[in-house]
Amino acid sequence: MYPQEPDGDRALARYEADHLAYMAGPFWEEGGVLLVLAGEDGRYLAAVRLYPGTGEGCWQMEALETRPGERRKGYGLRLLRQTQGWLERAGGGTLLSHVGRGNLASLRTHEAAGFCRAREGRAQPDGGPTSAQYTMVYRTRGAPDPL
Repeated sequence: MYPQEPDGDRALARYEADHLAYMAGPFWEEGGVLLVLAGEDGRYLAAVRLYPGTGEGCWQMEALETRPGERRKGYGLRLLRQTQGWLERAGGGTLLSHVGRGNLASLRTHEAAGFCRAREGRAQPDGGPTSAQYTMVYRTRGAPDPL
């Protein structure tokens, strides 16, 4: 994310500071948003942001991330299952997640958590389509199909 910063530790520190600034302000100003965290011993391991989707009980997931150095340890899957548990306790619904076609680790993690590849591509903010992503869908029993 910071190609002008060749030092990996400094790039990560900069990313974390920028992310914290976004989370402390603009993210919460959107209203109705949720942040789901997985952690251990008071330390953040993975996170995902949830935005209200279209329709009752529909949530758009964004930025499923696992902290560098903690990847490939199952924290992303644990976080998805934690989010699904929250959705069940909240009365059910649907989770949507857009995953890059080349992001095989994320695709496998979503599928291990019960998400299905519902469609390829999605509309970009400017209205143009792309086939670079899959829309992954998880629905609780009885939830309507959001697509």
